[in-house]
Amino acid sequence: MIGKSSRSTFRTRLEEMVASLSHNIVTGKLQPGEYLPSELMLAEQYSLSKNSIR
Repeated sequence: MIGKSSRSTFRTRLEEMVASLSHNIVTGKLQPGEYLPSELMLAEQYSLSKNSIR
């Protein structure tokens, strides 16, 4: 089983996800009304848990 990551690692991954999603919205890559990627997809992409994604 994989151990928990440190708080700073978690914070970095979370901030990276938020920045990426924000960038995609601002630049128009994600259009109004378009769904965000699934929790599972985001969790895998950013190495976060589904609870963190929520």
